[in-house]
Amino acid sequence: MVLRQVTYPLLPGKDLRGWLRKTAKPALNKVKGCRAVYLWYDKANNEGGATFVFENRTALRAYKASETYKALVADLQGGWIDASRAVTEKIYDVVA
Repeated sequence: MVLRQVTYPLLPGKDLRGWLRKTAKPALNKVKGCRAVYLWYDKANNEGGATFVFENRTALRAYKASETYKALVADLQGGWIDASRAVTEKIYDVVA
């Protein structure tokens, strides 16, 4: 299994929780090869993100090439992400 952790810096005054619940979570629940997804919001640091568990790297690559991924990223870039700060992504092999 593979874990993907992504963190999005948000524009000032943006609260991502509603978008995560109403838009992201329903779309992500349908991703093939994704065993779990946890969406989170850090108000203190004005960040939001997701932690995914994929069956393998092939499933992760398929997700990142999918229309679902492209649509969610476009939505985030369209009014949520603070482009002056970096989006971070880390990939880990699950060992236990």
